[in-house]
Amino acid sequence: MGRDDTARLAESNAVPNEAQNVQEETLPATEALTAATPAPPDAEDVDPLSVQEERRRRVAAAQDEELRWSNLRAVLRGEDSSLGYKAARDAWKMADRFVLSEDGVLYFVGTNRRSDPDEQQGTWMRLVVPSTMVQEVLQSCHDSLEGGHQGINRTYHRVKADYDWIGLYADVEKHVRSCPDCCSSKSRPQLRGYSPGNVLAERPFQMVSMDFVIPLPKSRRGNTALLLFQCSFTGFVMGKAMSDTTALVVAQAFEECVYRRFGAPSLIRHDRDPRFMSEVFQAFAEMMQSRSRATLSYRPQANGQQERSVKTVMQSVRVYAEDPLQQDWDEIAEKLIFAINNSQDGTRKETPFYLVHGWDAQSTLKAMSSSLKRGSGRQSDALAWRREVNRQQ
Repeated sequence: MGRDDTARLAESNAVPNEAQNVQEETLPATEALTAATPAPPDAEDVDPLSVQEERRRRVAAAQDEELRWSNLRAVLRGEDSSLGYKAARDAWKMADRFVLSEDGVLYFVGTNRRSDPDEQQGTWMRLVVPSTMVQEVLQSCHDSLEGGHQGINRTYHRVKADYDWIGLYADVEKHVRSCPDCCSSKSRPQLRGYSPGNVLAERPFQMVSMDFVIPLPKSRRGNTALLLFQCSFTGFVMGKAMSDTTALVVAQAFEECVYRRFGAPSLIRHDRDPRFMSEVFQAFAEMMQSRSRATLSYRPQANGQQERSVKTVMQSVRVYAEDPLQQDWDEIAEKLIFAINNSQDGTRKETPFYLVHGWDAQSTLKAMSSSLKRGSGRQSDALAWRREVNRQQ
């Protein structure tokens, strides 16, 4: 046997080292794991109806895990024979104010605050939120861009419009007061006195206010100013981030944000700023058959509604700005205007969005938990039918 044959024989009989063992043992396992792991589903293959059904199934299961709602659901299903006397009695006391949907989700039956006072009050169904999902609702209605980090009262009315649980106001108050972003980014509200002599609008977009938010840090998109418009009648806010504040660009922004969507206002209010007094904008206002009214020089808060809107927008921008230099402010500001328009106004007792459009904008959370299988009939008719079925069981 030659020297080469002896070396090959010794190598084949040698004990493999640790690295070889790990490689030999790990490689097949990794390949098996890769083969067993299914590929993520394509977005086009995901059925939105299936996603909603699964989410509603989770809500119903979470409701069933809490004793109070579990007993109530049993009564509404006609299965109260399995309950004790006290549990059944307590559940029956509440049964008239609740209803089960076709897929077993529990709703609270409240009064529609928009009912005509001359007619019989309508009803409104609000989803009963189990305690394990309360935080998710609060984060969606307050922390998200749709919530806009609004105050206690606005957040409360936003939550109450679609959801219900025991201690709702206390939970909203605690969540907003303990919000670290709100505490660090917002100042205390200033008390403002009544400003006599202001012109009052009598219909939507009869009077529109304008104001610039400047100076702002230059954003990644090159914007340095935010132009805000507000309907004085409804409080509806529109905004546009701008890199150029010349009169012509301002007029074009007004046409895009206001005129194309709502027509020409009869009155335009603004601060005493050369931008709005320029020949270009005056010519545009005359073309729209509008006249310009500057804020009274001795009363700088005569346009206080617009000043409050500016303050609200910029406070919210500071909360959400992720860049240390706030170079993303323009990306955030236009999105936050949606949250402001869908928050209840303390003076008007309605959301600006509803006052303009006549219906409420649906949040993403509600859209994901709503059912697409509902019929085209009136909600009150379906509710009356379900309550009658529950009574007969």
